[in-house]
Amino acid sequence: MVALGLLAFGGAAYFLVYGDSRIDTASGNNSYSYSALGHRAFVETLRRQDIPVRISRNDSVQKAGYYSLLVIAEPNVDWVRDNTQRYLVPATRVLIVLPKRYGVRDENRRKWLKQVKTRGIRESEAVLNTVAPDSTLTRHARGNWRLNMFSAAPSIASPQVMSDAGFIPLIANQEGRLLLGKVVGRAQNVWVLSDPDILSNHGIGKGENAQLVVDMVREMMAPGGSVIVDETVHGFYHSPSLWRHVFELPFAAVTILAIAALLMLVWASAGRFGAALPSSAPSMAGKEGLIEVTARLLNGRAHGHYIVRRYQALVLRDIARLLHAPHRYGERAFDDWLDRAAAARGVKIDASELRRTIDEMDTDSRGDGAQAARIARKLFAWKQEMADGSRRHSNAPPGR
Repeated sequence: MVALGLLAFGGAAYFLVYGDSRIDTASGNNSYSYSALGHRAFVETLRRQDIPVRISRNDSVQKAGYYSLLVIAEPNVDWVRDNTQRYLVPATRVLIVLPKRYGVRDENRRKWLKQVKTRGIRESEAVLNTVAPDSTLTRHARGNWRLNMFSAAPSIASPQVMSDAGFIPLIANQEGRLLLGKVVGRAQNVWVLSDPDILSNHGIGKGENAQLVVDMVREMMAPGGSVIVDETVHGFYHSPSLWRHVFELPFAAVTILAIAALLMLVWASAGRFGAALPSSAPSMAGKEGLIEVTARLLNGRAHGHYIVRRYQALVLRDIARLLHAPHRYGERAFDDWLDRAAAARGVKIDASELRRTIDEMDTDSRGDGAQAARIARKLFAWKQEMADGSRRHSNAPPGR
Protein backbone atom coordinates (compact mmCIF):
# COMPACT_ATOMS: atom_id res chain seq x y z
CA MET A 1 0.00 0.00 0.00
CA VAL A 2 2.86 2.37 0.76
CA ALA A 3 4.49 1.61 -2.62
CA LEU A 4 1.22 2.15 -4.50
CA GLY A 5 0.63 5.39 -2.63
CA LEU A 6 4.10 6.71 -3.52
CA LEU A 7 3.63 5.67 -7.17
CA ALA A 8 0.27 7.45 -7.35
CA PHE A 9 1.75 10.56 -5.74
CA GLY A 10 4.67 10.57 -8.22
CA GLY A 11 2.27 10.21 -11.17
CA ALA A 12 0.08 13.04 -9.92
CA ALA A 13 3.14 15.29 -9.47
CA TYR A 14 4.35 14.48 -13.01
CA PHE A 15 1.04 15.36 -14.66
CA LEU A 16 0.77 18.47 -12.50
CA VAL A 17 4.13 19.70 -13.84
CA TYR A 18 4.15 18.30 -17.39
CA GLY A 19 0.50 17.52 -18.09
CA ASP A 20 0.05 20.48 -20.47
CA SER A 21 3.41 20.15 -22.25
CA ARG A 22 2.77 17.16 -24.52
CA ILE A 23 3.45 18.19 -28.12
CA ASP A 24 2.08 16.76 -31.36
CA THR A 25 5.12 16.46 -33.64
CA ALA A 26 3.25 14.75 -36.47
CA SER A 27 0.49 16.36 -38.47
CA GLY A 28 0.59 19.98 -37.33
CA ASN A 29 1.80 23.05 -39.26
CA ASN A 30 4.08 23.98 -36.36
CA SER A 31 7.76 24.33 -35.55
CA TYR A 32 7.80 21.07 -33.57
CA SER A 33 6.56 18.95 -36.49
CA TYR A 34 8.84 16.66 -38.52
CA SER A 35 6.13 16.10 -41.14
CA ALA A 36 6.12 17.58 -44.64
CA LEU A 37 3.93 20.48 -43.51
CA GLY A 38 5.89 21.27 -40.34
CA HIS A 39 8.23 24.22 -39.76
CA ARG A 40 11.00 22.49 -37.84
CA ALA A 41 13.45 22.80 -40.76
CA PHE A 42 12.75 26.55 -40.89
CA VAL A 43 13.76 26.95 -37.24
CA GLU A 44 16.87 24.79 -37.61
CA THR A 45 17.95 26.63 -40.78
CA LEU A 46 17.86 29.98 -38.98
CA ARG A 47 19.79 28.58 -36.02
CA ARG A 48 22.51 27.22 -38.29
CA GLN A 49 22.86 30.71 -39.74
CA ASP A 50 23.49 32.04 -36.19
CA ILE A 51 20.10 33.74 -36.02
CA PRO A 52 18.72 33.47 -32.48
CA VAL A 53 15.38 31.63 -32.55
CA ARG A 54 13.02 31.03 -29.66
CA ILE A 55 9.86 28.92 -29.80
CA SER A 56 7.31 30.65 -27.58
CA ARG A 57 4.30 29.11 -25.85
CA ASN A 58 3.24 32.14 -23.80
CA ASP A 59 3.62 35.95 -23.78
CA SER A 60 5.04 35.98 -27.32
CA VAL A 61 4.42 39.69 -27.91
CA GLN A 62 6.28 40.66 -24.73
CA LYS A 63 9.18 38.40 -25.66
CA ALA A 64 9.46 39.94 -29.12
CA GLY A 65 9.64 43.50 -27.82
CA TYR A 66 10.96 46.13 -30.22
CA TYR A 67 13.93 44.42 -31.87
CA SER A 68 12.76 40.81 -32.38
CA LEU A 69 10.62 39.47 -35.20
CA LEU A 70 7.40 37.71 -34.16
CA VAL A 71 6.53 34.92 -36.61
CA ILE A 72 2.90 33.77 -36.75
CA ALA A 73 2.98 30.86 -39.19
CA GLU A 74 -0.26 29.39 -40.61
CA PRO A 75 -2.72 30.35 -37.89
CA ASN A 76 -6.21 28.88 -38.02
CA VAL A 77 -9.49 30.74 -38.35
CA ASP A 78 -10.29 30.49 -34.64
CA TRP A 79 -7.07 32.27 -33.78
CA VAL A 80 -7.82 34.98 -36.33
CA ARG A 81 -11.22 35.65 -34.81
CA ASP A 82 -10.05 35.78 -31.18
CA ASN A 83 -6.47 37.06 -31.12
CA THR A 84 -5.57 39.20 -34.14
CA GLN A 85 -5.74 42.58 -32.44
CA ARG A 86 -4.12 41.27 -29.27
CA TYR A 87 -1.07 40.24 -31.28
CA LEU A 88 -0.80 42.91 -33.96
CA VAL A 89 -1.49 46.07 -31.98
CA PRO A 90 1.35 45.84 -29.39
CA ALA A 91 3.85 43.95 -31.59
CA THR A 92 6.49 46.00 -33.44
CA ARG A 93 7.70 43.51 -36.09
CA VAL A 94 5.40 40.72 -37.22
CA LEU A 95 5.58 38.19 -40.06
CA ILE A 96 2.28 36.44 -40.84
CA VAL A 97 2.48 33.28 -42.96
CA LEU A 98 -0.89 32.42 -44.49
CA PRO A 99 -2.22 28.86 -44.19
CA LYS A 100 -2.48 26.70 -47.31
CA ARG A 101 -2.67 22.98 -46.45
CA TYR A 102 -3.50 20.64 -43.61
CA GLY A 103 -2.52 17.02 -43.04
CA VAL A 104 -4.11 13.82 -41.81
CA ARG A 105 -1.88 11.86 -39.45
CA ASP A 106 -0.68 8.35 -40.29
CA GLU A 107 -1.60 6.24 -37.27
CA ASN A 108 1.05 3.61 -38.08
CA ARG A 109 3.96 6.05 -38.39
CA ARG A 110 3.78 8.70 -35.71
CA LYS A 111 5.85 11.39 -37.47
CA TRP A 112 4.34 10.89 -40.93
CA LEU A 113 1.28 12.19 -42.72
CA LYS A 114 -1.22 9.84 -44.31
CA GLN A 115 -2.75 12.51 -46.52
CA VAL A 116 -2.27 16.21 -47.35
CA LYS A 117 -5.27 18.36 -48.25
CA THR A 118 -5.56 21.95 -49.47
CA ARG A 119 -7.51 24.38 -47.34
CA GLY A 120 -10.42 26.30 -48.77
CA ILE A 121 -9.42 29.60 -50.35
CA ARG A 122 -11.87 31.49 -48.12
CA GLU A 123 -10.29 30.03 -44.97
CA SER A 124 -6.84 31.28 -45.96
CA GLU A 125 -8.29 34.59 -47.18
CA ALA A 126 -9.89 35.18 -43.76
CA VAL A 127 -6.43 35.31 -42.21
CA LEU A 128 -5.22 37.69 -44.90
CA ASN A 129 -8.16 40.06 -44.43
CA THR A 130 -7.31 40.64 -40.76
CA VAL A 131 -4.43 42.86 -41.89
CA ALA A 132 -5.48 43.73 -45.46
CA PRO A 133 -9.29 43.76 -45.68
CA ASP A 134 -9.40 44.52 -49.45
CA SER A 135 -6.84 41.94 -50.58
CA THR A 136 -7.73 38.61 -52.18
CA LEU A 137 -5.96 35.27 -52.74
CA THR A 138 -5.28 33.36 -55.93
CA ARG A 139 -3.73 29.93 -56.43
CA HIS A 140 -1.92 28.23 -59.32
CA ALA A 141 -0.39 31.51 -60.50
CA ARG A 142 2.65 31.67 -62.72
CA GLY A 143 5.93 32.25 -60.90
CA ASN A 144 8.26 34.59 -62.80
CA TRP A 145 9.20 36.67 -59.80
CA ARG A 146 10.33 40.26 -59.33
CA LEU A 147 12.59 40.03 -56.29
CA ASN A 148 13.30 43.70 -55.56
CA MET A 149 15.79 43.62 -52.61
CA PHE A 150 16.33 39.83 -52.60
CA SER A 151 18.73 37.82 -54.74
CA ALA A 152 17.36 34.29 -54.25
CA ALA A 153 14.21 33.28 -56.15
CA PRO A 154 11.40 31.18 -54.64
CA SER A 155 10.76 27.69 -55.95
CA ILE A 156 7.02 26.83 -55.65
CA ALA A 157 5.06 24.45 -57.86
CA SER A 158 1.60 26.01 -57.41
CA PRO A 159 2.09 29.33 -55.61
CA GLN A 160 -0.60 30.98 -53.52
CA VAL A 161 -0.42 34.73 -54.10
CA MET A 162 -2.37 37.81 -53.02
CA SER A 163 -3.43 41.07 -54.61
CA ASP A 164 -1.42 44.19 -53.89
CA ALA A 165 -4.27 46.06 -52.20
CA GLY A 166 -2.85 47.59 -49.02
CA PHE A 167 0.70 46.21 -49.50
CA ILE A 168 4.14 47.39 -50.47
CA PRO A 169 5.28 44.67 -52.93
CA LEU A 170 8.50 42.87 -51.99
CA ILE A 171 8.22 39.68 -54.06
CA ALA A 172 5.68 39.65 -56.93
CA ASN A 173 5.05 37.89 -60.24
CA GLN A 174 4.48 39.41 -63.65
CA GLU A 175 0.75 39.64 -63.00
CA GLY A 176 1.30 41.90 -60.00
CA ARG A 177 0.33 39.23 -57.51
CA LEU A 178 2.40 39.25 -54.30
CA LEU A 179 4.20 36.42 -52.58
CA LEU A 180 5.56 38.77 -49.91
CA GLY A 181 4.32 42.23 -49.05
CA LYS A 182 4.54 44.81 -46.28
CA VAL A 183 1.26 46.19 -44.94
CA VAL A 184 0.84 49.96 -45.34
CA GLY A 185 -1.03 52.25 -42.98
CA ARG A 186 0.14 50.60 -39.73
CA ALA A 187 2.46 51.97 -37.09
CA GLN A 188 3.98 48.53 -36.76
CA ASN A 189 6.06 46.68 -39.35
CA VAL A 190 3.79 43.86 -40.54
CA TRP A 191 4.77 41.54 -43.38
CA VAL A 192 2.58 38.87 -45.00
CA LEU A 193 3.98 35.76 -46.76
CA SER A 194 1.16 34.31 -48.83
CA ASP A 195 2.57 30.81 -49.45
CA PRO A 196 4.11 28.71 -46.64
CA ASP A 197 5.76 26.22 -49.02
CA ILE A 198 9.09 28.06 -49.07
CA LEU A 199 9.60 27.49 -45.32
CA SER A 200 7.74 24.19 -44.77
CA ASN A 201 9.79 21.04 -44.26
CA HIS A 202 8.95 19.71 -47.73
CA GLY A 203 9.79 22.95 -49.55
CA ILE A 204 12.63 24.76 -47.79
CA GLY A 205 15.21 22.50 -49.39
CA LYS A 206 14.04 23.16 -52.96
CA GLY A 207 15.94 25.58 -55.20
CA GLU A 208 16.99 28.72 -53.36
CA ASN A 209 14.16 28.69 -50.83
CA ALA A 210 16.44 28.31 -47.80
CA GLN A 211 18.56 31.29 -48.85
CA LEU A 212 15.45 33.35 -49.55
CA VAL A 213 13.99 32.55 -46.11
CA VAL A 214 17.21 33.57 -44.35
CA ASP A 215 17.44 36.82 -46.36
CA MET A 216 13.80 37.66 -45.58
CA VAL A 217 14.26 37.16 -41.86
CA ARG A 218 17.45 39.23 -41.75
CA GLU A 219 15.67 42.06 -43.59
CA MET A 220 12.74 42.05 -41.13
CA MET A 221 14.79 41.82 -37.93
CA ALA A 222 16.25 44.82 -36.17
CA PRO A 223 20.02 44.73 -35.45
CA GLY A 224 20.63 42.69 -32.33
CA GLY A 225 17.18 41.15 -32.44
CA SER A 226 16.00 37.55 -32.61
CA VAL A 227 13.13 35.49 -34.01
CA ILE A 228 10.17 34.55 -31.79
CA VAL A 229 8.11 31.74 -33.32
CA ASP A 230 4.70 31.83 -31.69
CA GLU A 231 3.14 28.40 -31.09
CA THR A 232 0.13 29.49 -29.07
CA VAL A 233 -1.63 29.87 -32.45
CA HIS A 234 -1.45 26.08 -32.76
CA GLY A 235 -2.72 25.36 -29.27
CA PHE A 236 0.63 24.85 -27.54
CA TYR A 237 0.03 27.36 -24.79
CA HIS A 238 1.24 26.66 -21.28
CA SER A 239 1.53 28.98 -18.32
CA PRO A 240 4.98 29.44 -16.73
CA SER A 241 5.52 26.94 -13.94
CA LEU A 242 8.11 27.16 -11.19
CA TRP A 243 7.90 23.38 -10.66
CA ARG A 244 8.66 22.76 -14.33
CA HIS A 245 11.64 25.10 -14.31
CA VAL A 246 13.30 23.43 -11.31
CA PHE A 247 13.53 20.20 -13.36
CA GLU A 248 14.96 21.90 -16.44
CA LEU A 249 18.56 22.96 -17.09
CA PRO A 250 20.36 24.85 -15.65
CA PHE A 251 18.18 24.77 -12.51
CA ALA A 252 18.02 20.95 -12.54
CA ALA A 253 21.60 20.77 -11.17
CA VAL A 254 20.59 22.70 -8.04
CA THR A 255 17.47 20.54 -7.68
CA ILE A 256 19.53 17.34 -7.85
CA LEU A 257 21.92 18.61 -5.17
CA ALA A 258 19.02 19.63 -2.93
CA ILE A 259 17.36 16.21 -3.30
CA ALA A 260 20.68 14.45 -2.58
CA ALA A 261 21.16 16.54 0.57
CA LEU A 262 17.60 15.73 1.68
CA LEU A 263 18.17 12.00 1.12
CA MET A 264 21.40 12.15 3.14
CA LEU A 265 19.55 13.92 5.96
CA VAL A 266 16.81 11.26 5.97
CA TRP A 267 19.40 8.49 5.89
CA ALA A 268 21.35 10.02 8.78
CA SER A 269 18.23 10.46 10.89
CA ALA A 270 16.74 7.04 10.12
CA GLY A 271 16.68 4.26 12.75
CA ARG A 272 19.84 2.19 13.01
CA PHE A 273 20.10 -1.56 12.50
CA GLY A 274 20.97 -3.33 15.76
CA ALA A 275 22.21 -1.96 19.05
CA ALA A 276 24.32 1.17 19.19
CA LEU A 277 28.06 0.75 19.57
CA PRO A 278 29.34 1.81 22.99
CA SER A 279 31.06 5.15 22.92
CA SER A 280 34.64 5.34 24.08
CA ALA A 281 35.10 6.88 27.51
CA PRO A 282 36.57 10.39 27.48
CA SER A 283 40.19 10.71 28.51
CA MET A 284 40.74 11.94 32.09
CA ALA A 285 43.24 14.62 32.98
CA GLY A 286 45.14 15.16 36.26
CA LYS A 287 46.05 12.65 38.96
CA GLU A 288 42.99 10.49 38.46
CA GLY A 289 43.79 10.06 34.79
CA LEU A 290 47.41 9.22 35.53
CA ILE A 291 46.40 6.65 38.13
CA GLU A 292 43.85 5.11 35.77
CA VAL A 293 46.35 4.82 32.89
CA THR A 294 49.00 3.38 35.23
CA ALA A 295 46.57 0.80 36.57
CA ARG A 296 45.69 -0.30 33.05
CA LEU A 297 49.35 -0.63 32.12
CA LEU A 298 50.02 -2.67 35.24
CA ASN A 299 47.09 -4.87 34.43
CA GLY A 300 48.58 -5.51 31.00
CA ARG A 301 51.56 -7.31 32.67
CA ALA A 302 54.03 -6.60 29.87
CA HIS A 303 55.03 -3.11 31.13
CA GLY A 304 54.90 -3.51 34.92
CA HIS A 305 58.67 -3.73 35.48
CA TYR A 306 59.26 -0.57 33.39
CA ILE A 307 56.72 1.36 35.41
CA VAL A 308 58.16 0.16 38.75
CA ARG A 309 61.71 1.10 37.65
CA ARG A 310 60.55 4.58 36.64
CA TYR A 311 58.64 4.98 39.89
CA GLN A 312 61.75 3.90 41.85
CA ALA A 313 63.81 6.61 40.11
CA LEU A 314 61.20 9.26 41.00
CA VAL A 315 61.11 8.10 44.65
CA LEU A 316 64.92 8.19 44.96
CA ARG A 317 65.03 11.67 43.43
CA ASP A 318 62.43 12.93 45.92
CA ILE A 319 64.25 11.34 48.88
CA ALA A 320 67.58 12.87 47.78
CA ARG A 321 65.92 16.28 47.53
CA LEU A 322 64.13 16.03 50.86
CA LEU A 323 67.13 14.67 52.83
CA HIS A 324 69.76 16.79 51.05
CA ALA A 325 71.81 13.87 49.78
CA PRO A 326 75.43 14.70 48.88
CA HIS A 327 76.00 15.10 45.10
CA ARG A 328 79.46 13.50 45.19
CA TYR A 329 78.16 9.98 45.74
CA GLY A 330 78.01 7.42 42.92
CA GLU A 331 75.27 4.83 42.63
CA ARG A 332 76.82 2.34 45.12
CA ALA A 333 77.81 5.10 47.54
CA PHE A 334 74.32 6.57 47.29
CA ASP A 335 72.76 3.18 48.11
CA ASP A 336 75.02 2.94 51.19
CA TRP A 337 74.02 6.48 52.20
CA LEU A 338 70.34 5.54 51.88
CA ASP A 339 70.87 2.50 54.09
CA ARG A 340 72.54 4.63 56.79
CA ALA A 341 69.80 7.27 56.52
CA ALA A 342 67.13 4.58 56.84
CA ALA A 343 68.81 3.11 59.93
CA ALA A 344 69.17 6.57 61.46
CA ARG A 345 65.48 7.34 60.91
CA GLY A 346 64.29 3.97 62.17
CA VAL A 347 62.82 2.87 58.86
CA LYS A 348 61.47 -0.64 59.13
CA ILE A 349 61.37 -1.44 55.40
CA ASP A 350 64.60 -2.98 54.13
CA ALA A 351 65.71 -0.81 51.15
CA SER A 352 68.33 -3.39 50.04
CA GLU A 353 65.68 -6.12 49.83
CA LEU A 354 63.41 -3.78 47.90
CA ARG A 355 66.16 -3.03 45.39
CA ARG A 356 66.83 -6.75 44.84
CA THR A 357 63.13 -7.41 44.19
CA ILE A 358 63.03 -4.66 41.58
CA ASP A 359 66.22 -5.99 39.94
CA GLU A 360 64.63 -9.43 39.74
CA MET A 361 61.64 -7.95 37.96
CA ASP A 362 64.00 -6.41 35.37
CA THR A 363 65.53 -9.81 34.61
CA ASP A 364 62.19 -11.63 34.59
CA SER A 365 59.61 -9.47 32.84
CA ARG A 366 56.92 -12.10 33.29
CA GLY A 367 55.89 -10.68 36.65
CA ASP A 368 52.20 -9.91 36.77
CA GLY A 369 50.57 -6.56 37.39
CA ALA A 370 49.63 -7.45 40.97
CA GLN A 371 53.30 -7.97 41.87
CA ALA A 372 54.25 -4.62 40.31
CA ALA A 373 51.49 -2.93 42.27
CA ARG A 374 52.69 -4.48 45.56
CA ILE A 375 56.25 -3.28 44.93
CA ALA A 376 54.98 0.21 44.04
CA ARG A 377 53.00 0.39 47.31
CA LYS A 378 56.06 -0.76 49.23
CA LEU A 379 58.18 1.93 47.52
CA PHE A 380 55.59 4.55 48.47
CA ALA A 381 55.56 3.35 52.11
CA TRP A 382 59.38 3.39 52.22
CA LYS A 383 59.37 6.95 50.84
CA GLN A 384 56.92 8.03 53.54
CA GLU A 385 59.04 6.53 56.31
CA MET A 386 62.22 8.03 54.89
CA ALA A 387 60.59 11.44 54.67
CA ASP A 388 58.77 11.43 58.05
CA GLY A 389 60.30 8.56 60.01
CA SER A 390 58.55 5.44 61.10
CA ARG A 391 56.91 7.41 63.90
CA ARG A 392 56.32 10.58 61.88
CA HIS A 393 59.19 12.58 63.38
CA SER A 394 60.77 15.50 61.47
CA ASN A 395 62.62 14.94 58.22
CA ALA A 396 65.97 16.32 59.41
CA PRO A 397 69.02 14.94 57.52
CA PRO A 398 70.84 12.00 59.11
CA GLY A 399 73.74 12.68 61.49
CA ARG A 400 72.02 15.49 63.42
